[in-house]
Amino acid sequence: MKKDRLEELMAISRNRYELQITADWRYEQFFNFLQVSPSYRLAHLIATAKVDKLAVKRPKDFAVVEKTYEAFGDVWEIVFWTWWIKRAQYQFGISVTPTVHAIATVQVGTEVSKDAVEKAQAELEQYLLADRLAEGKPASLIVAVPLNGDRRKILNQFSEMLDKFYKPTEHQRGIAHYQVNRNKIREQTLKNAMRVLRARAALPKKPLFVIGNKSKIAPAYETDENKRLRNDECRRLMEILTSRQLHRAYLYSEHAARGNFPCLDPLPNDDKRPDFNYVSLQRQLKTQMRWMEGEIARLKRIAAGRKDRNL
Repeated sequence: MKKDRLEELMAISRNRYELQITADWRYEQFFNFLQVSPSYRLAHLIATAKVDKLAVKRPKDFAVVEKTYEAFGDVWEIVFWTWWIKRAQYQFGISVTPTVHAIATVQVGTEVSKDAVEKAQAELEQYLLADRLAEGKPASLIVAVPLNGDRRKILNQFSEMLDKFYKPTEHQRGIAHYQVNRNKIREQTLKNAMRVLRARAALPKKPLFVIGNKSKIAPAYETDENKRLRNDECRRLMEILTSRQLHRAYLYSEHAARGNFPCLDPLPNDDKRPDFNYVSLQRQLKTQMRWMEGEIARLKRIAAGRKDRNL
């Protein structure tokens, strides 16, 4: 994402959603590495009932990963911009002013459709799991208010209910639930690791030096993969560099799944923590690409329809 586009996105968070937040390239990289994290993917599969939680090996700190997933949700069939507005901004931003939220409205004399119920449930979940957190977890009352009849009587009833539950305690300042690590790790370092990981997923059976060649991480060590060489030092060094980049990608992704990003600290020894499965990752990335292509086509159709209406 270009810097000006990121600034525009942060401005929406500040102006429309009244969140205190500054632009940082690490947010998009966090999103990217969540997409390839084996632990985060496992949390998704369990949360969506695609695998049985009791039937798979889970790392010892999997509860931390599940908490991260609860906060940030699906990161595959969604673009960064939409994900930020729907989920991430409430986790990284701070709001100090709780406001009244409308969960749903029902028109007089109409039956409530299944779609309306699902929409109300989604709005309620958005408030309880995102908006309320961003506002500093204020005490809240969720009610149904009739919009017809004697207005004074309705207000009196609501006032009595409010007096019953209202507690005039001082509201706590909102605290960001997650923060990126503003350390010395550079954006290009993260991009390099991701580029090597994607090349490895695209060519899971190729030797490591070929992955390094394709990734262009060290042009000085590139060799012709079609030639057989004995004791070639360039290939050995390329394999070392490629392996190091893959290890970095793993650390970035697994720390991201635990809400600690970017980070290259060693992970605790845990034989139940899932590792990269490059064949599965290849399928996953292809699925994401097909979804993205379909999404682009959908947006183009919408744009074309608007253009036709304006003619």
